[in-house]
Amino acid sequence: MEEKNTKESIFLGKLEVILSQFDKLDDLFKDLDDFMNNNRDDQSHTDKKLSDLYHIIEFDDCNDDKLINIGKKIHELRSYRRDYDSTAELIRCYNTNKGKLVYSHISNRAMFRQSMKNRLKTLHEQYQIKELTEEELKELEKPVQQDDVIKRKRKTKLPDKEVFVKMFEEGMRNKDIAQMLDVDPAVVSRLKGLYGFQTRKYTKKGK
Repeated sequence: MEEKNTKESIFLGKLEVILSQFDKLDDLFKDLDDFMNNNRDDQSHTDKKLSDLYHIIEFDDCNDDKLINIGKKIHELRSYRRDYDSTAELIRCYNTNKGKLVYSHISNRAMFRQSMKNRLKTLHEQYQIKELTEEELKELEKPVQQDDVIKRKRKTKLPDKEVFVKMFEEGMRNKDIAQMLDVDPAVVSRLKGLYGFQTRKYTKKGK
């Protein structure tokens, strides 16, 4: 009888160790779920910032300095987004294969590890340009001179200040003025700022 009670207590002790490990696993999985949710939120937040910048480029008459600063910001945000996106790919692989991990045989856990390794190998392959031509890529490398924007596309003499002021006061869009004078919209944007007119045509949230 004493031996039975001893074995019983040993069995219950071993079972309690296993259950306590499962309790720890529950905490680890909850922490992992929180991490995955945060990655999704960070990715969404970054996508919204990028969308803001794209719309500023589309609707605002940006001068060269602003375009350069926007380009730097897009580069910074895209580097963050690449990390979030790579993590999201691993999360998708995890969700697909986690049945092999949770409460499963050891051989299935080995398969899970291999699945994660295989997915990880494909995440950092070099991006292949799909649409931009070699000529377009070379254009991106050309240095921008201080007055290059004003010199580009100018075929006619710019009108006097009074003419510009009248156009601005009548509410003509920079793009329309630029098209009429056959100049770059950035030229009109610079003159607009120089003559004391607002150039921003996008709206910030809450304003």
